[in-house]
Amino acid sequence: MGHGMNGMDHGRTALPAAAVTASAEAGGRTPLEAFVCPSCHGTLESFDGSWRCSAEDLGFGMEHGIPTFILPHRRDALAGFLEFYRRVRSSEGWGSSSAEYYRGLPYHDRTGNHDSVWRIRARTFDCFLRHLARDRSALSGLVLDAGAGNCWLSARLAERGFDVAALDINDDSQDGLGALALMSPDLRSQIVPVRAEFDALPFGSETFDLAVLNASLHYSPDVMHTLEGLLAVLRRGGMLYILDSPVYGTQEAGEQMVRERNERFSKQFGIAPLEEHSSGFITANIVRQIQGRFRTELLDPGYGLRWALRPYAARLLGRREPALFQIIVVHKG
Repeated sequence: MGHGMNGMDHGRTALPAAAVTASAEAGGRTPLEAFVCPSCHGTLESFDGSWRCSAEDLGFGMEHGIPTFILPHRRDALAGFLEFYRRVRSSEGWGSSSAEYYRGLPYHDRTGNHDSVWRIRARTFDCFLRHLARDRSALSGLVLDAGAGNCWLSARLAERGFDVAALDINDDSQDGLGALALMSPDLRSQIVPVRAEFDALPFGSETFDLAVLNASLHYSPDVMHTLEGLLAVLRRGGMLYILDSPVYGTQEAGEQMVRERNERFSKQFGIAPLEEHSSGFITANIVRQIQGRFRTELLDPGYGLRWALRPYAARLLGRREPALFQIIVVHKG
């Protein structure tokens, strides 16, 4: 989900303190300096690795070396979801204990388990970079990677000079924020991992120059609410990129995909489906709503002729329509 989950408990490697307190500076600011209460968005008191909101009587701290801002009333629901999703991800063979695996993404899946998925993500990433390069002023600054998963996108952006807040609900050591510990010290100095939900962001308004929802928007229970919240933490003139969320022409087609996926989980892995907290997809109607409310661009990454012919083949064979993938760019005026 951008929140990549791994079902086995491989252990969580605490990140070095430098990964949390490192400079990640852009004009003298760091993402950490922008931490606010994820409930009331008020100022937090800081106490050497812990934070307190006196207005809401809430405390937050470091868990496994990662600043954690999960609201108390959400912990039980998230724990159930994470247990389910980690089991699925482990069964499907996501993640690795090798640093080389993360260095290769998205262009090379060294496990060989998901080559076709990573080919699509590599095309998406290249299209994203080309679009970003059109505006030289957008090639530096602070980035929010919302739904960062194992931090591969955060790492590629850090290599290009960005300073990144990698946000996810999952701190798994191979398929979540904990995988950051496997990356080089130079990269870790530019990436601040933050465990929080993207509907309860612990950042102040106009903190970031750029935000990315990388294969994660379809996990939102309320897409418009999520986008409004992310735009609030973007500076004026900033851009929000929506990458690799499946788009279906109709609600019915998306729901059929979910049923097929749950049947596969049950048959292949013996995993009973969890009650959905989100649809797991977005529809063409939602895309139109996004276009109607915000200033947007739609980008076609160009996945090739065979990919383009998939909808026609599905109709000829009487199969469910396949998902489409496009990059949605939302501009904050």
